[in-house]
Amino acid sequence: MELVSGYILEVEVNDKRHVNLVSVNMEKNSLHSALQRLRGILNVVEIVTDASSTIKKLIADEFQGVFHSLDVWHKSKSIRKCLAEVGKLKDMDKIKVRFRQTGSIGCANNLTLPYASKRCSYSYKVYKARKQLAAIDRNFHLNQEPATTKTGEQIVTRKHNQHTKIVKVKKNYEYIPVMMAKILHLRKDDVNIVTRQVSLNESDPALLAPTIADKPAPPSKELFIARRSRFKTSSTADQSEESSNVISSE
Repeated sequence: MELVSGYILEVEVNDKRHVNLVSVNMEKNSLHSALQRLRGILNVVEIVTDASSTIKKLIADEFQGVFHSLDVWHKSKSIRKCLAEVGKLKDMDKIKVRFRQTGSIGCANNLTLPYASKRCSYSYKVYKARKQLAAIDRNFHLNQEPATTKTGEQIVTRKHNQHTKIVKVKKNYEYIPVMMAKILHLRKDDVNIVTRQVSLNESDPALLAPTIADKPAPPSKELFIARRSRFKTSSTADQSEESSNVISSE
């Protein structure tokens, strides 16, 4: 997301298979890929992140020309420790750090939930497409005008507390017909049939492994044979009764 305008410029979607099933490396890998692409077309001078030590090391080692600012909320939690470190002579350069806030990123992430609910599972390409649609939605409606009454007065509302907020005009999604027209145009110019086999994108994690499991799933027949039931069959119950009768007669 661009800091001044608030527009989303890049969407990077990572899967555990991209990082050898080590999920803690996904943030670092995603940021590295996104920055590499952005720097190929833009002059990136500053980046704002939380105070992750892994991310700080990544920026310092591989993106020396980019000024690394820290989110003020995350950094304020450890401000005493930071000031102590700044006081050391060898760490005096850290006082140049700039604090900003990343609240708009959280708002953008909330907008993606209607497009990619956490309660549902998606394939990689479907999930990525849904995230991209959410980014288009945000960018298109970012500068909506406030809604007004017939007399021109701004409409405000409040929910659950005393804080009020300005009501914006309803979204119109005027970009959807344009996208549909482009899709139909591409299909019209496509000389191949719709049912043809299409190769996976080079970023698709299915090229690395079929699933995120660390080992292949056993065959269904093997699971059926090895299954354990909490219910006893009639034959098992009869055998247990015969055993008890033998014991009692003795």
